[in-house]
Amino acid sequence: MTLMDKFKSHHDSSSSSSDSESDGKPGFRKRVSTLRHRLSDKFPIHDTSEGRASMESHSTIKSDPEPPPEPNRPTQAELDKEAAQATAAATARPVRKGMLNEVKTLDTRFNKRGERRVTESTVSFTHATVKPKAENFSEYCMVIKRRFNEEGKQMSSILEIYSPYLIKAFQDILGRNRIHYIENRIDMGDLMIIEGTPEVVYHYRKELSEYRPSNANALEDTLSQIGLLLAYMQHSMGNELLETETFFGRGLIKCQWLWMIFRPGDLVYRPSTDELFYLCRTKYQQNGFCLVFESVVYDGKSFNRVQFSHMIHSFDTTRSISALSVIPLSFHKDSEGLRGRLLRRGEWYFNLQGVKTVTHPKLGRVVVDTKTYNKRPNHKLPSATHVSYGTKKCVCACDTCADSLQGEVTDSNHKLRKLNDEDKLLCISTIHGFVLSRKVWEKIRVDKLNPTCWQEDPMEAIVMNESVRNAILDLLRSPLFFSSSASTEMSGNKGKGFVVLLHGGSGTGKTLTVESIAEHLKRPLYVLTGGELGSTPEEVNTKLGDVLSLSFRWKAITLIEEADLFLQPPSQEDNLRTNLASSFHRNLEYFQGVLFITTNRVSRQTVDRAIFSRAHIVIHYTYLKPDERQKVWQNSVREFPPEEVEMSNQDFHSLAMHNIDGRRISSITRIAMMSAKTKGEKLMRIHFEAALVIGGVEIKGQSVSSSMWLEN
Repeated sequence: MTLMDKFKSHHDSSSSSSDSESDGKPGFRKRVSTLRHRLSDKFPIHDTSEGRASMESHSTIKSDPEPPPEPNRPTQAELDKEAAQATAAATARPVRKGMLNEVKTLDTRFNKRGERRVTESTVSFTHATVKPKAENFSEYCMVIKRRFNEEGKQMSSILEIYSPYLIKAFQDILGRNRIHYIENRIDMGDLMIIEGTPEVVYHYRKELSEYRPSNANALEDTLSQIGLLLAYMQHSMGNELLETETFFGRGLIKCQWLWMIFRPGDLVYRPSTDELFYLCRTKYQQNGFCLVFESVVYDGKSFNRVQFSHMIHSFDTTRSISALSVIPLSFHKDSEGLRGRLLRRGEWYFNLQGVKTVTHPKLGRVVVDTKTYNKRPNHKLPSATHVSYGTKKCVCACDTCADSLQGEVTDSNHKLRKLNDEDKLLCISTIHGFVLSRKVWEKIRVDKLNPTCWQEDPMEAIVMNESVRNAILDLLRSPLFFSSSASTEMSGNKGKGFVVLLHGGSGTGKTLTVESIAEHLKRPLYVLTGGELGSTPEEVNTKLGDVLSLSFRWKAITLIEEADLFLQPPSQEDNLRTNLASSFHRNLEYFQGVLFITTNRVSRQTVDRAIFSRAHIVIHYTYLKPDERQKVWQNSVREFPPEEVEMSNQDFHSLAMHNIDGRRISSITRIAMMSAKTKGEKLMRIHFEAALVIGGVEIKGQSVSSSMWLEN
């Protein structure tokens, strides 16, 4: 009980027991009135209704008799002390930030003396008041601060949000997209600042209007403050809101409105590359509108989010949104179909990790090996970036990557998890592959690559001794020649590879043998000629070493054709040729993998004996006999559908009587097939005979040379 309460209690008891005495003492009423005014001065905030009622009851006393002695009446010092304590308690009460459902607008302007002064604005927007409720502006849910120059032109506008309800709403709605508005300090916890146009409010106006807090007690205040926030956005943007809705509904846009359709955190589509991107942030620059977005890229070890930038150059006229170089996915005419197609492509991109042999409709067989491509000299990898709050740049979720804050992979044997759907959508559209037919690295569209369809029974196309063919296949089926543990299974550092020498005349089937073996083993075939190895020992050593190293990594079969220069016996008169052969032989001793070497040298006497000591198998090819040629003719039409071929055994026997090699048989078959297709006919003997004449083969005493055919 305060001193004032004690005093009132004591006075009330005295007055109730002797009303007549009080009425007879007029001096008492005067003293009570004086005390009431004194207490009113000392307790301006905590003056209660009970106290006021008590004072009013005594002020109506008509007589003013002298009061009896009051031993419990407080002294003046005690009254002053209690008044000071009450005042301190009133001024020290805690400020509740952002709890007033009103908006304060403050303007910074220049006065007549050129001094900056902060004043309360007299201009408001709908549903907001500007009357101050407290000197502490942070009690308001929002405070608008506008700055004007000396001419009175508004230079900037800042919205400060103190309301915990609004900040919680933004955090719930934006989720991980908060990082893209970090410049607006959405994650400050107790303060959110939006500079200039309230872009984040516009981007999430629908979500804000539909938002309901999980705390039911905060529902009324949250909805009220969201209404104020949306009203502020409408007031800031004015008639532009209605105008843009009309234009966007017709699929049109102006340059100054680009920010309105590109919301950070959404997916955007670039038609020129047929790719989807995750939009991180946007910004107007001097020459246009810059977008920064992310893709998922495989670097040979892991899948990472990598940032790219794209510029939409400024334009003065109205444009179609679909004609922009980048468009929001929501504006695509078939967004669902696009998502489905790119999702399948992303799954295929994920499957191309490691080393894969695939097929391109025009380029043929391609080896995809991103890790090897990225190790090339002077090749610069794109820098990976953090994908979102609290995550690594590495999309892979293996234990090795999860333990690394930077996403660095230290375990080369770690397994990658499957990508989620968003990661698959964001996978880039191209990948680098080694085109075996051209022997170069090329950037290839992922959706143009297909799994390789290996030929069935390719060995049937080889016309050779059955025992020799089976011996080669048995050896090549061994994993020893393609295993990294070969060095531990063989003694010393030599003899880890498998070398096969094929020698014989041109067109006898040497190359076809190697192609069929590679097809049978389902391995890529790396073919190059002796001339491609270089003209100096250093070039040969470097080139051959690189080729054999790649072939071993890809588990490919290597074929070196026309290697005559390296197979000739050494000569004291030609040191260069001798050094080239020496460098060639040295690489054969230390490589791992499988290597086929072909030469047109028929006699063993014309081949360096050193190569025979390094070759595991040496096969000599002779020219075909009639029965062998007949089988080659029959094999040459196997690649065509049976219903498109009308040939009997007698027809093939007749063709086998022409003494030509396997290469010319293949060439003549293609000419005959083209002739049949042009005429819309089945492939028949008459087409082959016409092709033989064109090819310069004598038929029934007549012959037409190739040179004559070219002249015609």
